[in-house]
Amino acid sequence: MITALVAMSIQSKGMLDKILDKIALLPNVVWAGVVTGRYDIIAEVVCVKGKDELYRFTTDTILKIGNVVRSETFIIMKSRQNWLCLPEGVERI
Repeated sequence: MITALVAMSIQSKGMLDKILDKIALLPNVVWAGVVTGRYDIIAEVVCVKGKDELYRFTTDTILKIGNVVRSETFIIMKSRQNWLCLPEGVERI
């Protein structure tokens, strides 16, 4: 299982809320939010099947939305006190 933050630059054309809704409903997305800084949206992504699933998410799934012009992925190596609700059947390690 891999947990990552995926930061995205969006060509929104005034539709950022609708694009945020689309991203939040994608498979693997735990939460998504509009942020300040060089990116427009950041999403927490959980890929139970590992790096291949994360690769598909970043190179295929988010690109189908059509408004993502650039993304950067930050894999969570270690965390404390996370608020993540794990998918059913996945145990906390």
